[in-house]
Amino acid sequence: MASKGDIQKAVQFLQQGGVVGLPTETVYGLAADVRSLEALKHVFAVKERPFFDPLIVHCSSIEQVKEQVVVWTPAHQKLAETLWPGPLTMIIPKKSSVSDLITSGLAKVGLRIPRHPDALAVIEQLGSPVAAPSANKFGKTSPTEAQHVRDEFGAVVHVLDGGRCEVGIESTVLELEESHDCVHVKILRPGMIQEDEIRSALLTMGKKIEVEYSTSQAAPGQLAAHYQPSIPLVVWQKESSPEKFEEALFAELGFKGSEGVEMLLSPQASLAARELYSQLRQHSKSSARFIYFRETDGNLDESWRPLWNRLNRAASFRF
Repeated sequence: MASKGDIQKAVQFLQQGGVVGLPTETVYGLAADVRSLEALKHVFAVKERPFFDPLIVHCSSIEQVKEQVVVWTPAHQKLAETLWPGPLTMIIPKKSSVSDLITSGLAKVGLRIPRHPDALAVIEQLGSPVAAPSANKFGKTSPTEAQHVRDEFGAVVHVLDGGRCEVGIESTVLELEESHDCVHVKILRPGMIQEDEIRSALLTMGKKIEVEYSTSQAAPGQLAAHYQPSIPLVVWQKESSPEKFEEALFAELGFKGSEGVEMLLSPQASLAARELYSQLRQHSKSSARFIYFRETDGNLDESWRPLWNRLNRAASFRF
């Protein structure tokens, strides 16, 4: 945890319209006070983020979340009470007071309550939610340590060092539609809060639960190429033999297998998520020309869905 003095300094930067590299349990965010249009513009400029990609608003309480929206159903309340603070973002119709810059002109806003004590302390002391996309250049690998943010932006961004991120990948993003007998859940971006936890929380309402996986412009991280390291990431599908992989690698990219470095992740999804971005950044600094990752039976079960979402978007090629 950061010291009280460091937290106060981060709050002062935000109050002055600055942006702060803010630790959360998922990844470090590039935070700006939602009340400052100039600060929000600064986030897009520093991150080199296109204005069509919306930001997620981070709050410190359910009451603060409800102040941002015009719809709040029993299903929203149930998920909020059960899974917040935590790595879950809900997309909800917004009040007009929420800047269209945050939502890319859309009528809905993504909101969550982070589980990191430093993030909560900053938001509480600021007295306002913050908009906080991941603290990296647009489309590149997300940061999970304070040094990653410093490496990305140097002195341009004030960084609050809250240690290493506990979860390691971005939040689950979903939308809810509720009727008198059914809750329909659209998972727009998979994360480490997965379908079984969402179902379990909602089942206590006594309604039918329907879950689908979908995409929406209202959710960030939807581009085909995202989270990419600074050297190519190649996914080696388990059906390909080493010989076929070597042949395809040279034919398509001109690389030899010996010029690559293998990324090894735990078969346990929660541990793999904690290591994914850190390893991508570490290997990018090596002398290797590319990174490769092998599919195995151990990393193809349902718990790996959010990791494959990131790997497939980060990969330059799949063989």
